[in-house]
Amino acid sequence: MRLTDFFDDAKASDPSIIIVEIPEKLLIELNLLTEGRWTQSKINGWSYRVDAANPSILTLRHVHVAKTKHINSKNQQASWNDDGSRHDKKSFNQKVGATSAAQTIARDALGLSDKIILEAIEASNGILLEAANLGDDLPQNVVLLRVAS
Repeated sequence: MRLTDFFDDAKASDPSIIIVEIPEKLLIELNLLTEGRWTQSKINGWSYRVDAANPSILTLRHVHVAKTKHINSKNQQASWNDDGSRHDKKSFNQKVGATSAAQTIARDALGLSDKIILEAIEASNGILLEAANLGDDLPQNVVLLRVAS
């Protein structure tokens, strides 16, 4: 029986609460239950985790990206907020964040356009790195802006 058939056949005397069981596998395939869980990306060897926004601690919806073998190593991950800004400023791995694979995964997971530039801040010298096209090892097309103190 389809859910619409149930509603068509429902009578006024039927209970007002309806419980619908949906297999978890189906929800995961539809990306409805992946927030907060590491998920294998479409790019072999890479995983991501999307975390919901939390207004009480002023965090935006964001994604963590890492090679699958490094999902338990915070210093081997890059993470971005859904506005393109960096999420974890202290543990952001510059090398991971500079890869095109990580940026593609982040954009896809957050539903961001290819036109959104994901940022990386090098804390040691206060330079904001915004890269539109990044290779797998080092930034190639980089715009450098000095951050005002």
